[in-house]
Amino acid sequence: MLNLWKIIILFLFVPMVSCAQEHDPNRETFNELWALLDERYSLFEARGVDWQAVKEKYKPQLNDIGTEQELFDLCCQMISELNDGHTSLIDVISDERCNSFSFSNTPSILGAFESKEAFWKVSDSTLKTNGFNELQLIDQHVFYSFNERLGYIRLNLMSGTYRGFAKALELVKDKEGLILDIRLNPGGNDETLHRIAGRLVDETYISHYKETRIAGTDQYTKLRSWKVEPEGPYQYLKSIALLTSDFTASASDVFTLSLKGRSNVTIVGTPTMGAMSHVESDRLKNGWRVNYSNKRTYSRDMVLYEGKGIPPDVYAESTDTTKDQVILKAIQLLQD
Repeated sequence: MLNLWKIIILFLFVPMVSCAQEHDPNRETFNELWALLDERYSLFEARGVDWQAVKEKYKPQLNDIGTEQELFDLCCQMISELNDGHTSLIDVISDERCNSFSFSNTPSILGAFESKEAFWKVSDSTLKTNGFNELQLIDQHVFYSFNERLGYIRLNLMSGTYRGFAKALELVKDKEGLILDIRLNPGGNDETLHRIAGRLVDETYISHYKETRIAGTDQYTKLRSWKVEPEGPYQYLKSIALLTSDFTASASDVFTLSLKGRSNVTIVGTPTMGAMSHVESDRLKNGWRVNYSNKRTYSRDMVLYEGKGIPPDVYAESTDTTKDQVILKAIQLLQD
């Protein structure tokens, strides 16, 4: 009879131990993050990512995870497979953040330079050598210069910079051509990009389309069109050289897309970053915040440049630390 009771107790105890083992907070958080992106992320195919394979790659490493910091690091490694500047993980308590995209994953415009300041120093020197006056800061993130024939505007952010751009444009509006430099512009918002683009066109047209993934399905909402229309008291319609690089991202990516194909605009430089989705945000049960891309952006002719970047009309790359080859190419094109 005693042995029978031992057997009964054993059968009751084993499921309890099993349940305790199955309750693994680290594993639950990992699975929750993976499932959220699996259901809502919009760019697996565009970025060439097999998300199921990514899960199988990182899941075994959970066996070696002991702390929440180790779990955070593992989850960061997992989302890095997307290589998407609009996808990130944030521990809101410690304020630690990791971004899916890293400049170490791609050839960068800054590769030959120690810093942004070093890069701009070469650019400024090249402008001065070609007769441009001293570069002036006219408003936050907006600089301008000009020589006898050409104007130059450097736009380092696509948010809150319309007023500064309008001021700079007023000072160069009589020049024969304009160099618009957005090579180190990481983005901003749609309102700003459309207003600035509107100062450079004389008609209303569809600039691009967007669609949003319907969570939990492989379906997307109906395409929504976005338009550029003339803005301000006048529009600059002379020749424009738009300078881009793999740092040109997000709203600046879309700005480039909005002006691509315009008869008076020549894109000069290297392909943009190719990161054009809006950012959606959700929280995991443990409080971590997840930002991710849930949209796809298409050109007017329905090309998806996400992950590839918008190619320039004229390829030019600045790797020389003594002169800015892209600015020199732009000057040549505008003066021919």
